Amino acid sequence: MGHRIADEKPLCAAEPGEALLIWSMRHWVQSVRAGLDPRELIRRGFATIDAEDASAAFDAIMMMTLHESTSRRDVRCLNSPTIGAGERDLVEAVGLWQRGQGAEAVRVLSAWLPADIIGQALQKLATLAGGFSGAGLRLPTMIRENADAAPALSSPAMH
Repeated sequence: MGHRIADEKPLCAAEPGEALLIWSMRHWVQSVRAGLDPRELIRRGFATIDAEDASAAFDAIMMMTLHESTSRRDVRCLNSPTIGAGERDLVEAVGLWQRGQGAEAVRVLSAWLPADIIGQALQKLATLAGGFSGAGLRLPTMIRENADAAPALSSPAMH
């Protein structure tokens, strides 16, 4: 793909929890587009870190995004070597929640979810973040850890 943006993070540089969450997003989107139910595949992925219960919360956030999103999300195809802005946003929200930065997590979620479902999304985000934390996987907060990078909270691109 010849359209790599300079600040895009290569997928091969993702930390383990980050990679699992991105893998889950990509497989979820691919399954839904193909008319398949992604829940069993995602549950099995989350089972690799003993966080099967978090898979339902992940599915709920993805369903909210599918049906309620106020902007298109950049979730890349399975073979993309870089991490999309929409993928970074969910990783960021989980990482912020894990660090007790709920207000910042709300700000990130608000970039694509309407205000009337943010509370519901936060409940699911807490469960999702707890699953990763319980497995000892702390997700990076890419925007906070790279202060020079401008936040990419939405993107019109879909692969």
